[in-house]
Amino acid sequence: MRVNQPVLWRRPGELQVGTSPSRAVVLRDLTPAETALLLDLARPRTRAWLDAALEQGGIAPDRWGRLWRAVMRATTPPAPEETPIAGAVVALLDRHPLTVAAGRALGEAGTRVVQVPLDGTPEEPAPGARAPHLAILTDSRVTDPVRVAPLMRHDVAHLPVVVDDDGVSVGPVVTPGVGPCSRCLDLARAGGDDAWPALATQLRLLPWAPLAGATAGFAPAVVAWAAAGHLAGKPPRGWRITDREIIPIAPVAVHPDCTCAGLTPPCEAGPGPV
Repeated sequence: MRVNQPVLWRRPGELQVGTSPSRAVVLRDLTPAETALLLDLARPRTRAWLDAALEQGGIAPDRWGRLWRAVMRATTPPAPEETPIAGAVVALLDRHPLTVAAGRALGEAGTRVVQVPLDGTPEEPAPGARAPHLAILTDSRVTDPVRVAPLMRHDVAHLPVVVDDDGVSVGPVVTPGVGPCSRCLDLARAGGDDAWPALATQLRLLPWAPLAGATAGFAPAVVAWAAAGHLAGKPPRGWRITDREIIPIAPVAVHPDCTCAGLTPPCEAGPGPV
């Protein structure tokens, strides 16, 4: 028998078991014999040694039982919690290294990850099929509205990721009928630059922007983290990643000229065929 967490002296008659602010246990009103015994249990001891120490220190068995149960609260790891991530279904809409790496991280956390065929264009769902909880798609320089359209039409929440020459923009997650969509972002940009629609059309036709440097290392983890946040029910938020920093993206409101403003909130998605 031993105490497998540090036993720290606080003051006469008071010990602390463990160092974690949330799980450490403070034992008060200890006798000198109890204090010495608990400090001794930092080393493995036999049951015979413990019985002799209890008798020598005049520590009653029921008193020791209460002390030991308190010690166990600090030394027993908490039971793992079931999270919405485990068992959720995430669809990857392309085989871009960033999408694949984020999907791998989510899979390791217990998420069911599926690869959508046809170069990222979702097929019409089979009769009775349920939508995935989230879809992830990576585009170059601007989110492709052709790929987003089926997701909006079938009420599939999706995380758009955009790689450009300076870094990566992640999200926020789009939930059809709840909050802004990627077209709302385009309309907001067009409000500040009336040439944006023409620029966006040309950006889609340029060669793919490279993903390299520190951005390539950070981006998959941020994408997986943003996806996990959605699956856990946290408010959506976008992030901008460069070789120098990771900063939040300023939120955009639902644009009144976007057709998504007239959508009703979708039914809750559940796992099932994709």
